[in-house]
Amino acid sequence: MGRTKLFKIACDLNFSIGTLVDYLNKKGITIDPNPNTRVEDDVVDMLLNAFQKDEVLKSRAEQIATQRQCEPAEPVIEKPKTEAPTLSAASSDQTEDKTMSAPKATDNAVVSVGKHDSPIVGETGEQRNDVFISYSRRDSDEVKNLIERINREIPNIRMWFDKTGIQSGDEFQDKIVSAIDSSDAVLFMLSENSLNSEWTKDEVMYAKNTGKRVIPVLLKGAQLKGWFLFRFGRIDYVDSTNEESVAKLISNLKEKCSK
Repeated sequence: MGRTKLFKIACDLNFSIGTLVDYLNKKGITIDPNPNTRVEDDVVDMLLNAFQKDEVLKSRAEQIATQRQCEPAEPVIEKPKTEAPTLSAASSDQTEDKTMSAPKATDNAVVSVGKHDSPIVGETGEQRNDVFISYSRRDSDEVKNLIERINREIPNIRMWFDKTGIQSGDEFQDKIVSAIDSSDAVLFMLSENSLNSEWTKDEVMYAKNTGKRVIPVLLKGAQLKGWFLFRFGRIDYVDSTNEESVAKLISNLKEKCSK
């Protein structure tokens, strides 16, 4: 069985899952449009050949093929015990982003931030979130401060926030997909670190390809550039170093949460 997930292919080729599925249907190949569907190698090659339009996408396609060949066996991950969430900053000696070792049993892999009398659930029973926070763990302190401010001013907001760093196994990849699916928008904490992170790129591109609103929040010294500027253009952004810009973000989020 192929090892490449459908949402990963869609993110790297910058096409929606629906576009890829429709193309395959026309070729007489039927696959489940679920983002977690695993695609056979020969079908992946067909998509790469059909949708790589320029040298940038060609390079990404070659990376997919290489990753598929070299991907190690999936690790066995110990599930963390449930504890009350906190927002303590990550230790500086931990590995960057979502590629560190499995969390200890006493850790909280992810937290849904906000004070709620009862959880809001969607039609399918999943808990709904107002925003998903996509960020690099190297920016943990700066991101944590902004999240705490938002939570102080909007106590009822629901923010999905990975605070300990989660492993790259499929179980946690599924959690990321599920969290984005159940969120109304994605706050992308944009920095040199997050622009260079494959994990945050996958999160943001999956959100874009599934129709979620992506709001870039420029951290100190950051600017729109690279793959984000290539894929999104010069969209409206929040300057985290500008008080007026942050206040406007909080006001918009507060208005959304009051509905």
